Amino acid sequence: MAQARGMIGFVDMAHPLLLADPQRSEQHLGRRLAVAQRLQALAGVPCLYQHYRQIDQDVVDRWGLQALILSGIPSHWRSYDWAEFAGIRSLLTARTTPILAVCGGSQVVGHLLGAPVSRLGRIQPGEPDPKPDYMAGWRKEWGYLPLDILAPADPLFANLTAPSVFLAHGRALKATPPGCTLLATRSTSRIQGFRLDGTMIYGLQSHPELYTDEHPDGRTILTNFFTLAGVVPPAA
Repeated sequence: MAQARGMIGFVDMAHPLLLADPQRSEQHLGRRLAVAQRLQALAGVPCLYQHYRQIDQDVVDRWGLQALILSGIPSHWRSYDWAEFAGIRSLLTARTTPILAVCGGSQVVGHLLGAPVSRLGRIQPGEPDPKPDYMAGWRKEWGYLPLDILAPADPLFANLTAPSVFLAHGRALKATPPGCTLLATRSTSRIQGFRLDGTMIYGLQSHPELYTDEHPDGRTILTNFFTLAGVVPPAA
């Protein structure tokens, strides 16, 4: 088997308010560490954990990061100071670092590129709520759900037709970001996957990192991304 090479970065997009909460931060950081370890094992290279306020082109160059995974956002969307995303904005402008942004991370990338983000809408009488303890009264997509692939030739979806991936969100991009191509969709939330044209910068509304043996498609997506980024050599 060919050996993997390089190093990847896992960027925590959580708001500083969450990290400052002693009742939530320990559990949150434990979950993030588990994801970083999973990404490291899958890529076969070391994984550097960084908060979004600590990542920029200098960090990417200093550590030789070949690819970045941007995490989801647990809470506090309306409290973000968008000036603190200057480092990520610079990476989007440079367009040279492969990035896979998931869930809230993809919303951040889409927003920085010029697309609006909003809630999915109010739950109507008689409409089921898949996650009543989260954003009560508002629509959510929650659980392992299939995506409709609009660009099957894109290498991110190699060996997949209708991947089942974990979704956990009540907000979403309301339009494809300018300069991007829509790759995946669902009837309940249209912007499920996009790619910044001419780059290896992707956004997915789902959580491919939460793959399981029963739902392995997220693993395939991540492997495809690491291969596309040159972290993992193509399969023989």
